[in-house]
Amino acid sequence: MGWVEYYIDPENCRAFWEGWVCIVDKQKSEKFQTLVKHSESIIPLLPWPKVMEKEQFLAPDFTSIEIITFASNAVFLGQNLPNYDDIREHEGFKNVYFGNRMPQASKASNVQFASEEQAEVLAEKSMNCYEVQVGCHELLGHGVGRAIFRNEDGTSPKFTDPLTNEEYESCYEEGQTWSTRFGDISSSYEECRADACGLFLQTLQPVYSLFGVADGEVDDLLWVNAMNHLRKGVIGLPLYNPEAKKWGQAHTQGAFVFAMWLYKNQKSKIVDFEIIGEEEDFRIHLDKQLLMAEGRELIKELLIVLQTYKSSGANERGLKFYTEYSEVSDFFLKIRKIAIAQKKPRGYCLKITWYDTPTRASSPFTTLRTSRASSFPTQIGINSTRSYTKRCSASGTSTKHHSKYES
Repeated sequence: MGWVEYYIDPENCRAFWEGWVCIVDKQKSEKFQTLVKHSESIIPLLPWPKVMEKEQFLAPDFTSIEIITFASNAVFLGQNLPNYDDIREHEGFKNVYFGNRMPQASKASNVQFASEEQAEVLAEKSMNCYEVQVGCHELLGHGVGRAIFRNEDGTSPKFTDPLTNEEYESCYEEGQTWSTRFGDISSSYEECRADACGLFLQTLQPVYSLFGVADGEVDDLLWVNAMNHLRKGVIGLPLYNPEAKKWGQAHTQGAFVFAMWLYKNQKSKIVDFEIIGEEEDFRIHLDKQLLMAEGRELIKELLIVLQTYKSSGANERGLKFYTEYSEVSDFFLKIRKIAIAQKKPRGYCLKITWYDTPTRASSPFTTLRTSRASSFPTQIGINSTRSYTKRCSASGTSTKHHSKYES
């Protein structure tokens, strides 16, 4: 337990507190540990120059765990710890995947803004596909690449801008870190880079084979993970503030940047966005074959751009690039209105209540609001919800502060 995620701090420094109680899933953990064991042979497959990679990869622990309780303001699907890039690079890191945080295969009818066929595929395959994405994102996304500092003779290293082919000089100075150099875009930028790394690597045979994915299933793997990523960025548009022109969530902004990169740089029709009717619905169209061909190359190019600016500390170039692809056009502002109008109630992550009985039974509570309320008295030993409410009122405590941890 401790202070982990700092996404809500504008200075990318102060983190919010998390405390967990979890059980290790040994069978799933074996998959991730196998990825760790093969990491030294996989890292050279990344598309950036060798000078931008660490001289030695500090192989971490990677564990799949099942949450019993999670005390914080949000529960992520996976985490790379700690969240400070300079510590990860020089001291090492570890990864966790929260196996029961990922929703079980949902009904296709619950998948919004999708055709019937899309909904069926996403409902059936998202969970298994996302395991591969999380593994590549956390271990080989956040865990790779290095910051390049000034040369010992005092000169600045030279780099070639992958967008313009222009040669430029840039580096980190003593005492600078990724977060201090890139400021308020650093968290989102890093999530976008890690996601692009995951999407690129999962199409490589030495990687997907470790997760039991067959050669003929790779196009489905990439389509499902890329589609979910596009959906995260576009359906997450309500987290964008059009007045302030600011994004309120790092992962969502990173997913939108990825969507705009594909959309604006495609030569064929890999991805398209369609508003249906009188601005009452929308669809994301993603061509599986074109994604595996041109789309895969565009993902590779995005990864090179992001890593080049990060390794070289080219904050001005990085900010210009990232700001451009973070901009929300009038068309996507219309989609934002649709997403807001059809927004579903926020989901809840309910922790399990275990009863100390010979069978070690778990609680029957669901994510319904009434069931959430019923779970509180059980957990703190009060006979009824009514007496619980009275006790909170008598002590001047608001019941809403006792709510379960939302996501």
